[in-house]
Amino acid sequence: MDESEDQSWCYTLAEATAILPDVRETTTRLQEIWLRAGTERRKFDLAQTSDQSPVDVSLAHQALVAALWDVQSLVAWLRSRGIVLRDPSTGLVDFPSEIDGEESFLCWRIGEDEIGYWHGTDEGFDSRRSLPEG
Repeated sequence: MDESEDQSWCYTLAEATAILPDVRETTTRLQEIWLRAGTERRKFDLAQTSDQSPVDVSLAHQALVAALWDVQSLVAWLRSRGIVLRDPSTGLVDFPSEIDGEESFLCWRIGEDEIGYWHGTDEGFDSRRSLPEG
């Protein structure tokens, strides 16, 4: 597969499974950063809504930006491969695919051993179904 930005991606289950170890590593790192940054996010929200000085608000903002610094490169890595990050807190991603001749997504998240689900392009996690056998 070409890794250019304008690439039209369509993963087979075998292709998505082959890249899954790298996706697992990337989404695990994203999840760790995202959850750890939650504390900084709450501090920044509190600073904005309290009587703290503009300097304190700015420092809280800088701490939040620093906590999320590595997110951009990890999300860019996924996007450069056509993989859609749906939820950084659970590591939920979708691989563009085709099921029974229809555009769809292969659906995976942290904690699942393999890619075992899919859903239509106009559906989400709650609508995912088990992949057909074979």
